[in-house]
Amino acid sequence: FYNIVNGTMGIGIGMSSSVPQFNLKEVNEALIKLLWDPSIPYEDLYCAPDFATGAILLNEEEVKKCLKFGAGGSCKLRSVVDFDSKERCFVVTEIPYGTYTNTICGQLEEIINGEENPGIDRFNDLTGKTPLIKIYLEKKANPDKVLRYLYKNTSLQSFYSINFTMLKDGRYPRVFGWKEALQEHINHEIEVYTRGYNYDLKKIEARLHIIEGLLIAMASIDEVVHTIKESSSSAAANQALQKNFLLDEAQAKAILDMKLSRLAHLEVSKLEKEKTDLEIEQARLNAILGDENLLKSEIEKGLKAVAEKFGDGRRTKILNI
Repeated sequence: FYNIVNGTMGIGIGMSSSVPQFNLKEVNEALIKLLWDPSIPYEDLYCAPDFATGAILLNEEEVKKCLKFGAGGSCKLRSVVDFDSKERCFVVTEIPYGTYTNTICGQLEEIINGEENPGIDRFNDLTGKTPLIKIYLEKKANPDKVLRYLYKNTSLQSFYSINFTMLKDGRYPRVFGWKEALQEHINHEIEVYTRGYNYDLKKIEARLHIIEGLLIAMASIDEVVHTIKESSSSAAANQALQKNFLLDEAQAKAILDMKLSRLAHLEVSKLEKEKTDLEIEQARLNAILGDENLLKSEIEKGLKAVAEKFGDGRRTKILNI
């Protein structure tokens, strides 16, 4: 999932991977659709790449076909460039993902000093937290002609390849189609939620067991205190509590680990309330684990919460040309 949302690029032995970035909200919406309908067609799950650096995606139709099978093409990305007629300069505010402003500036320097300069006078790199490059034109230069030249000969327009080679179950490399990749994450979510609920159940069961022992001790608090005082050691006290009050070792240990003053002042009502609350939660978790639809509902809630907390609007604009 994080490979998909964050994007990744790497080269291994005899293989490579290049996964574009996607919008968290859009991906989670697609995951919810697939969660409830595994037979849903790819077209209803498709999400266009959305890069952190914004820019413009020029070939969405081609990208859509590539994502279906996870390979076979590239995202054609173009910088966001406006023309300031007063200063006669191009203002670059967004660049293709994976492109550096230093690279673009180096290319501009070569063009200015080269023999095929289409009319660039100078440039100024004002980049801070976000890209900002101003490219000033000569008086007689044709802005449209210069811009077309820049798109063709610099990284103001570039490609990000699509190759969904990822590890199956974290071990085996294979190429995933878009729907397959989403399904793998759903399978992972189901496994994680199931393990989490089973872990919580075990903790609840363990605590309920201890509370039962404490309630037994509270019902005969004087005898319990006397038994502890009369024992020669902690081990002997543990054995005596087990024998005299039909407790097991864990329950007896919980009683011994508590200070006598605290044990004597424990309120039965508080223990009974804790027991009731735990039993309600236990029943809820058992219901979820026993009902596939309830489990899916919990996963959907989690996906929506993540999208709401961390998601944002699209940054990469789409323009099919």
